[in-house]
Amino acid sequence: MLKSNSHKQSLRLINAAGLGFGLGALYFIADLIGTSLAVGSLADLTASGILLILIAGIFACTIGAVISTFIWLIFKLLKQTTLPKISPKLAIVALSLCFLVIAIGGFWARIGRRPLKLDSPSVAPYPNARNVLLVAVDALRADTFYGDNFTFPFNPKIASWSQNAAIFTDAESTASWTIPSVATILTGILPERHYASRGYLADWTPTLAERFRAAGYNTVAFVDNALLERRNGYTAGFANYFQKSAFRFAFSLPSFRLLPKVISQKLRNRLRVFEFGAPRLTDKAIEVIRAPNDRPLFLFMHYMDPHDPYYKNTEFSPDPDNSEPADASIMAEKIRANPQEKPSVAQLKFMHHRYNGEVQSLDEPLWRLISAFEQRFGDDAIIIITADHGEEFLDHGGLLHGMNLNRELVHVPLLIKSKDTTDFAPKLLRINAPVSLVDLAPTLLDLAGVPKDLGSNGFSMDGVSLLPYLPSRTPKKIIAMTRPLFASQTQYRRRIYRWRENNRVLIITFRKGEQGRTRELYDLTTDPYELHDLGPDNMSEVDTLDVHMATSNKKQVDSRDPLPSTVKSDIESLRGLGYVE
Repeated sequence: MLKSNSHKQSLRLINAAGLGFGLGALYFIADLIGTSLAVGSLADLTASGILLILIAGIFACTIGAVISTFIWLIFKLLKQTTLPKISPKLAIVALSLCFLVIAIGGFWARIGRRPLKLDSPSVAPYPNARNVLLVAVDALRADTFYGDNFTFPFNPKIASWSQNAAIFTDAESTASWTIPSVATILTGILPERHYASRGYLADWTPTLAERFRAAGYNTVAFVDNALLERRNGYTAGFANYFQKSAFRFAFSLPSFRLLPKVISQKLRNRLRVFEFGAPRLTDKAIEVIRAPNDRPLFLFMHYMDPHDPYYKNTEFSPDPDNSEPADASIMAEKIRANPQEKPSVAQLKFMHHRYNGEVQSLDEPLWRLISAFEQRFGDDAIIIITADHGEEFLDHGGLLHGMNLNRELVHVPLLIKSKDTTDFAPKLLRINAPVSLVDLAPTLLDLAGVPKDLGSNGFSMDGVSLLPYLPSRTPKKIIAMTRPLFASQTQYRRRIYRWRENNRVLIITFRKGEQGRTRELYDLTTDPYELHDLGPDNMSEVDTLDVHMATSNKKQVDSRDPLPSTVKSDIESLRGLGYVE
């Protein structure tokens, strides 16, 4: 009798778990349908992408089974032998309503992420407008890309193409992570003014896409970084905005976000799910380049490949001997929690090698992209290659990016090629003057012949045009513009400012929870990697530069638009990419 009763209890327990498993599946399917209807275009349905969705579904079912089992155990402890009975018809109606509510909720919660498709501009193209290709590569160090003597060691095809491009050897970004840096690239506005360190680009800030659209351009973007999405304000002005990420789509499902972090990180780092990838992104862009269109084209590309995780590239050399596999993002998180935590020499060698492989993997896709653009538009083509920031490999104690504003993180490639640069010998096209990515927007408008007041809403840019640096068909003196370079950011519980006058650099860091600040002074002439702090022996100069920077800061803050932004920071996507812990 006891054995029979125990068997019945086991069956009831199994039935309760099975019921919960089924309800979990019902919830997951409803939410997946709603999410797919809203942002299915953002899903990258490769085998690995489908696997992530299946894992999320299995975990949802498991959570349902655990909750149902727990409820059954509570009823048992309360000596309730059976759960409340519900008629089959009522159960079907209730489940159907729940399914519908969850699906609708999933749709409305995510519809704001879907990029909007805009109609063709209502204005005629601006007279003699030229076609523009702006390429930004995520986390690309200038020293890695350029190599010694600008040999482009990992990118031979780009090396050949660059022979008639203007190479700015000393270009600096305005931040060391994507959100504020790309905001500056797309607006020509300094970071304390657009203040995108909050995690979004405010909608009152006019972008290049909006300015080119006002000039009658077809504005298109192919973006591989999930942070640069509509909810964060980066699709403004683009008629078409292509963005796909298997990991980001899976992360939008609550059951995937509930996975233990160690599991989701391992999936992110071991499967090729974090980005769409340069080869496929290039294929999509070439379709647009070759498509008939009577309007000039502004095409923005943002490649993600050098960003961690550093996936293995079979065309690159095998992992070196005496290297040890390591996940850079996991190690970086450990360092942020404990600065004494460091990867071994073998692990660092592995990460650096994989990073170089990712840089090399860009050579073919980048070359195909720019070749297609030049073949289609000829002399009317304006092509720019740059990066939003660099990458750190313990140069100043950290890994990846976002923790510091030192040289390895702000020194970025900047190549400009157009009919203004093709008539001079390569030696004339190495421009060594310090310039900033805040100058890109006004430079592009000048090269394209588009007035800066179009689409500006009266909002001025902080950058200056680099056109005076570029040789033209009529030789002229390349002037030198001496002005400070500024960078700032808030990330990982740090507020950092970088101020550069000529080759003297002041870096000020505030750390949350700590009193005071640190101030470091470097001389790039004798210390190009910023390894020797001159501050303690030059406090008078530090104070002077500090005042100069504070004055610039105040000017930027005072000139922000007072209107509130309808765009708000998407913490979910920041967490999904590892920028919020």
